[in-house]
Amino acid sequence: MKTKNLYAKPIEEQYLTKAKKGPGKGLSILTREAPGHTIFEHNSIVYDLTYAVDFICPIKTPVKAGLYGEVFDTKNDVTKSWDKITEPPTSIMRPEEQDGNFVVIKHPGDEFSIYSHLSEVSVRKGQKVHTGDIIGYSGNSGWSIEPHLHFMVFKFLKDYDASRGLKSLEVRWK
Repeated sequence: MKTKNLYAKPIEEQYLTKAKKGPGKGLSILTREAPGHTIFEHNSIVYDLTYAVDFICPIKTPVKAGLYGEVFDTKNDVTKSWDKITEPPTSIMRPEEQDGNFVVIKHPGDEFSIYSHLSEVSVRKGQKVHTGDIIGYSGNSGWSIEPHLHFMVFKFLKDYDASRGLKSLEVRWK
């Protein structure tokens, strides 16, 4: 299913670099080449990350809101990083730390965008943002094999609660 809204790319073209390792080595924008961009089940809950997009860029690259909306959630206290393709053991990184520092924005039509693995978050929950506003800076926090921005538009499967599942949407770009 595609997004109803049109989204601007959250990283400007001039900042893109090429992946140095992993299945997407040599690419600047990874979709299904990236590890973890699949449908998986955890504790009987389905998570669909099929249409997630990774933008390869240096740490501290400005990350912009892909569409206007309201900041739904943030996390800005993850200092750990796991740079292997295999899932980190819970003794090293709890599952809730795997996205690293992130911002989630709620958009019209109950679409949500997430910006993960940030080095720094610049917005707060409840804040209104406009398309193109800087919401944070790219990083390598969480389960991230190299610096990048993990971007995805999704719908919650139930009650605006990620622990109850979510479905990624194929992004329609501006």
